[in-house]
Amino acid sequence: MKRFILETKVYGWAIIYTILTILLHWRFNFAFDIGAFIVGAVIGLHLLEIIEALLNLPKSPFRTVIAQGLVTLLTIFVLTSSRLYIGKSVVLLLNLRYIYLQQDEYKRQKSLEKWFSGITDRIQPRSYLIILYIIFLFETLLFIIT
Repeated sequence: MKRFILETKVYGWAIIYTILTILLHWRFNFAFDIGAFIVGAVIGLHLLEIIEALLNLPKSPFRTVIAQGLVTLLTIFVLTSSRLYIGKSVVLLLNLRYIYLQQDEYKRQKSLEKWFSGITDRIQPRSYLIILYIIFLFETLLFIIT
């Protein structure tokens, strides 16, 4: 069970993001859908750990830029084609989790070597993180306006 408890900082960022997203999307008009959005947020935040525990893999293939790229494409698809708020919040918070993990690794090691393992060694981590922030901002704005 300890495996599913994340760092306090992660929960802090997730709560702030979720509250701001709810306020901006629903514009203070509270609806039943907010409950589904919150449930999806909790699932999305813990989805990596849940999948890794279920598959019991020694090295996770889900903590790579390839997996993150697929999640980004999935996020745009879900945000533009789904009406289910639980699904939208799962993918948004999963993206937030990916960004947090990469930002944390960059702060500790000044590289994102593990994320790009076997793909390339010529990556500028800061540039990559800035691109991720821009994409995540786009995804969030896409959710807010739709």
